[in-house]
Amino acid sequence: MSEKKNETATVEAAPKGAPRISRVREYMTAKFPDREFPDDEGLETVLLEHVKGLDDRVAGNDRANRTIMELVETYPEFAQIIEDVAAGMPVQAAIARQFSPEELTVAEGEPDYDAYRKAAEERTKRLADQRERIAAREQNMARSKTDVDAFFAERGMDEAERQEFVDWVDNTVLANLLDGKVDKGILTKLYQGWKYDEAVAEARETGKIEGRNEQIEARRTAASGVDGLASPGTGGMPGEGGGADKPDFLDEVLDRRNRRKF
Repeated sequence: MSEKKNETATVEAAPKGAPRISRVREYMTAKFPDREFPDDEGLETVLLEHVKGLDDRVAGNDRANRTIMELVETYPEFAQIIEDVAAGMPVQAAIARQFSPEELTVAEGEPDYDAYRKAAEERTKRLADQRERIAAREQNMARSKTDVDAFFAERGMDEAERQEFVDWVDNTVLANLLDGKVDKGILTKLYQGWKYDEAVAEARETGKIEGRNEQIEARRTAASGVDGLASPGTGGMPGEGGGADKPDFLDEVLDRRNRRKF
């Protein structure tokens, strides 16, 4: 009797026809919060890509583990060095614990000398390149600070505006670009900056043209008479006379302006 009650309760808790919640969809939504899965096909495509990526990663880890095991079997000291460094021992001390300076030096004429010399030269060059990059970066940062301070001063930005602008550049532009994320908002800002000089020049030219047009209109109005009466020497009211009005110089200028679509 007790078993039958439990079966009935189970059926009532999950009635037939109730929507089934996909645990796979829940997992993928949590795993990729920036992705949308409008249908099962889209979900399956992303899931397959994710699984293939995991398979490749596992295969790469297996190859790396096999290589490490071969090295450990050939050089047991290598494993001990890794263990000591992982425990907090300095690298030099961990190496010195397993090898003497003489063992780490290959004399000229020995079979491994060429490989030893090449490795030493590569390390020397790598360290020199690192030092040059660090020095160049420090110089660039110093010059950038000068330019940034001048930029803020020219625009009269206070400390709060400066910090807000710097945060926007860091978080909205640089961080996203470094992460490979580019959207229309970033592109719009970059495009506006790219076209800024051209837009300013175009606006200035438009202002010059509009200014010339206003001057021409003012001169034409003054020549025609601002009160609707004939200008001195015209011999009557505007529109009166035996023939059509002859176009004057200003009329021709305005006509040319219209034809050129000012």
